[in-house]
Amino acid sequence: MNRRQSDQAAPYQTIDATARITGLSRDFIRRGVKEGRVPYIRGGSGNSAYLVNVPLFLKHLEAEAAASIRKEAAG
Repeated sequence: MNRRQSDQAAPYQTIDATARITGLSRDFIRRGVKEGRVPYIRGGSGNSAYLVNVPLFLKHLEAEAAASIRKEAAG
């Protein structure tokens, strides 16, 4: 596997891989990481990559979307 490919079944992905998998922009994901809205770990020490917990992130997005639907229906 080269640097541009990733194992999409792996639960932890870089921000770039998460963007490719989800179709969301890297900036949206990066902002979410910095604001604490995207679940992640740091891979290693120092200037290491942020690794997003993709399954948990997708569940969070699904819950957020469902909440917005309920809010619009109620409102």
